[in-house]
Amino acid sequence: MSPLQPLVISWLAGAALLMFDGRRRVVVVAATVVAAAVFALDLLALRQLAGGAAPFEVVSGGWPTEVGIRLRIDGLSAFFATICSGVLVVVLVHEALAGVRFRLFPALILLMGAGLHGAFATGDLFNFYVFFELAVVSSFALAAYGYGRAEIRGAFVYVVVNLFGSVLFLIGVAGIYGATGTLDFRALTPAADAEGPSLLLPSTLIFVALSLKLGLFPLHGWVPVLYRQARPPVVAAMTGALVNLGAYGLIRMSYTAFDGARDQAAGVLLALGALALLYGTVLAVFRKDAAELGGYVSVGHAGYVVLALGIGGSAGVLAILLVVLAGSLDKATAFLALDAAGSTRRLAALVAAASMAGLPLTAGFAAKAQLLRAAADAVAGPLVLAAVVAGGVLLLAAAFRFYRLVRDSSPRDRARGLATGVLAAAVVALGLAAEPVVRAAIVIGDQVVRGDAP
Repeated sequence: MSPLQPLVISWLAGAALLMFDGRRRVVVVAATVVAAAVFALDLLALRQLAGGAAPFEVVSGGWPTEVGIRLRIDGLSAFFATICSGVLVVVLVHEALAGVRFRLFPALILLMGAGLHGAFATGDLFNFYVFFELAVVSSFALAAYGYGRAEIRGAFVYVVVNLFGSVLFLIGVAGIYGATGTLDFRALTPAADAEGPSLLLPSTLIFVALSLKLGLFPLHGWVPVLYRQARPPVVAAMTGALVNLGAYGLIRMSYTAFDGARDQAAGVLLALGALALLYGTVLAVFRKDAAELGGYVSVGHAGYVVLALGIGGSAGVLAILLVVLAGSLDKATAFLALDAAGSTRRLAALVAAASMAGLPLTAGFAAKAQLLRAAADAVAGPLVLAAVVAGGVLLLAAAFRFYRLVRDSSPRDRARGLATGVLAAAVVALGLAAEPVVRAAIVIGDQVVRGDAP
């Protein structure tokens, strides 16, 4: 079995389903089966790679590495792919239960998954951009799902801001190539260490572009607007899967070409992360709309990622991996809860709130605990630790305000609960049995820091 099968299957199935009406039950069921198969393959690859198997690598068309597209699946790739494909299959099940209203919805979800898998698998910076844009373009159409005035307005803001980020990223890629003569992740590391033009400007542009797509303060303006206006399943797909590309890109590039720049900018990263964390959680506490509150929680979550990136080392990477895992599941659960009804709605909202707050017996507990351990060992340990603790207290208040808002409101769309309940159960299951996941994340984090990952 090739680890590239999830990419190929998602791409071919998504393209084929564009020709069919996704509102027909047979079409959405077929898409769900494909998504479930992709998730199973990702999970198998993750188990093998986290267990010590060698990364899988291939150059398309048999070309030399410097010419062809190099695709490489390692532990980091498989970790992110598994999280994203798991969220997307739950979103598809969620929509399939009551009937899809947009004919292209199943195909676009699969194409988003194809773009994500391609970005996680590619071995060079330019093709990371290409696959990233495939995923983002799919999300442009999904953002307007519903065709109401509110959805169109939110989608417009999202499209304009993300196109700006894409331009910045592409300019940064051109600058990297001009300075080093290569875009291959493996070749970039020695090229960046050699004497030559400074990579400060292009690396800054790429960081800004990834931070914008991650929703990091002060580049977060599109997040509360889109999350408030878009349909809950679409937001669940974006916050649980798509925005992870920003976190993945920051890890992948910070430990290859920009390793030295990351060390030099550690103080700036810590300040940005702490500011985003505090800003997002403070504003979340005072929101009166559950979806908008979830948007500001997502801004705070982006702060956690950048804060851990500034901490660096194996502890910092481990914290990012656990934060991304827990954040993807609890945010997706939170937004799908807005679309459910009855006891499932209230229970899923409670579980999501508890995990966002980092309470025991949830996936968020291990993530917050590791972040606290990493913060204690940071360069500015007391200040970083104070920011994490303060953000955690504010997040606790914001999370349970979210629960009260959901509990006291009616379903935003249609009553569906099975998929939401399954995702909430996964959040609790990972909290109860966190040890295997943490062990796998430790192995992957060590690979990244040692330089085995690119």
